[in-house]
Amino acid sequence: MSKKYIDEFVKLPVSKMAQKITDMTYLHDNTEVPKAHYQKLLQQEVLEMMAQDSTMECILLNAILGQLQALQKKALSYS
Repeated sequence: MSKKYIDEFVKLPVSKMAQKITDMTYLHDNTEVPKAHYQKLLQQEVLEMMAQDSTMECILLNAILGQLQALQKKALSYS
């Protein structure tokens, strides 16, 4: 199986990853995004990034809501 770009990319330090993403963004639509922007994102903790993603918020809230509804249903069955 041949190596892919991602195989080498994940081995890079964060600063070089950020520069590569900046380069790819520019190649895609001639938009310059500062390397620092990507570097900041790459250094965020996963939970912090998930908290900023509204889709993830909905998934987590739906899971919590489902658990609460199940508990409520179970509590009502005892009364």
